[in-house]
Amino acid sequence: MSSTNKTENYSLNQWVLNDVPKMEDFNSDNKTIDTVMFKHISDSVIHLSEEEKQAVVNPLEMYTYHGDGTANRDIDLPFTFEPSLCIVFVVGAPLSIIDISNQVHYNYFGIASKGGSSVGLSLKKKVLSVVESTQLINKYEMRSYNELGRGYLVIGFR
Repeated sequence: MSSTNKTENYSLNQWVLNDVPKMEDFNSDNKTIDTVMFKHISDSVIHLSEEEKQAVVNPLEMYTYHGDGTANRDIDLPFTFEPSLCIVFVVGAPLSIIDISNQVHYNYFGIASKGGSSVGLSLKKKVLSVVESTQLINKYEMRSYNELGRGYLVIGFR
């Protein structure tokens, strides 16, 4: 005999004192619980995949490179993911330097993304393209993302 009462959501057995539980009742309840739990745990809409969990745990990686002075340079980023955004800046120096006497502004900071980037930077998959200005931009600006001897830090975000 099945139980007198059933649970509201899954109709699992709820016995009263005079009920006589049977093995089939337990097996049926276990099958229902197993099915519901598997469906829930397997639902990729409400649960993160392993890749998504890694993105939450490790949302960024960093890489340094040294400027070689070339005007245009492609840098293969050794990240374990394809970044959607990179921040690039010089290490151990200001993000920009203004040389008043020569009326030049050296810019050592920029952002590169799939959708758009600072002038002098571009990002395609895991390749960061950087520019070392050889001529003034906008009458006074020099983009300095590959200056000879300078170290640069790239922070890549998932």
